[in-house]
Amino acid sequence: MKCGGSRRSGKGVFPSVLLSALREQRFGRMLLGVSGGADSLALLYACHAVRSELGADLFVAHYDHALRPNSSNDMLFVKKVAATLEVPFISERNQDAPPRSGSLEAFAREKRQEFFIRTARALRIDAVVLAHTQDDLIETVLMRILRGTGLSGLRGILPQRIIRGVTFIRPMLAVSRRDVEAYLKCLRVSWRNDPTNANTAFTRNKIRHGLVPYLKKSFGADGLHQLAALADTVGCDYEFLEKEAAAAMMSVCRMKGGRVHLDLTQWAKRPQALRRMVLRGAVEAVQGDTQALTLSHVKDMERLAGASFKKGDVALPHGVIVQKSGNILVFFLKSLS
Repeated sequence: MKCGGSRRSGKGVFPSVLLSALREQRFGRMLLGVSGGADSLALLYACHAVRSELGADLFVAHYDHALRPNSSNDMLFVKKVAATLEVPFISERNQDAPPRSGSLEAFAREKRQEFFIRTARALRIDAVVLAHTQDDLIETVLMRILRGTGLSGLRGILPQRIIRGVTFIRPMLAVSRRDVEAYLKCLRVSWRNDPTNANTAFTRNKIRHGLVPYLKKSFGADGLHQLAALADTVGCDYEFLEKEAAAAMMSVCRMKGGRVHLDLTQWAKRPQALRRMVLRGAVEAVQGDTQALTLSHVKDMERLAGASFKKGDVALPHGVIVQKSGNILVFFLKSLS
């Protein structure tokens, strides 16, 4: 294979795709999440190749989930690559036991995100850069559909979002996993393979190794690409709804002492779609994000807001309490009670 023979996989072409995605923002200090797998390693090499054009200082962050034997070998591998490229390296190993119930995937994702946020704040990072590809986007859309998502979930993986005051960006969402591996082969760079990626006990892996190949065989690659197009279209529509919901929040909510007070009389006049987005927005205002919030949680808040309840409360993930008194819903963290 010739390195220049693919639209995206050539030595100079793949970094150019990344440069195009990053150049508008001009982030001065970027923290790259690098696991050692092909996607994140390609992110590191490509960002390093265009660092002068970006005018950016790069930092590599690796989180060891400690969920399998010898996982520290991945850390040592990434540390060595970072040293070769002369990029500062930061790592952390999980010290908490995995949950006995609930989603191990969610636990791992949350612990990694907490590490990125702490590190970004400590280093005054402008953006945390993650290596999700178009394949990840398609898998996420399928996973959300199977879980009964709404419009918010159909957006899949967002190219940029702010979580607890930290900017996360994903500049590789238009790049396929196949192109990533072709790029690394052109560089003659090896990568680490996480054996847990083959474990179909995890929902994403079940979709990746079962549903995606079936859909590709039955409907062709173009059919899968339409799922990525769906995420983009829904994202545009949802952006409009978010602006409408933000305007609604200005009218029906007020912030006082770290608490959000929602006027149910005014809230009830809005369409249900906006009412639900206002509820989610109120949770985000006191907690920082709504990643753990499900449709079931939103319906619990709607029931509490209904006329049949004069008083009551609902407990939400991460210590958020929603309390009703008359025509007011108050959102606050349990630590403020």
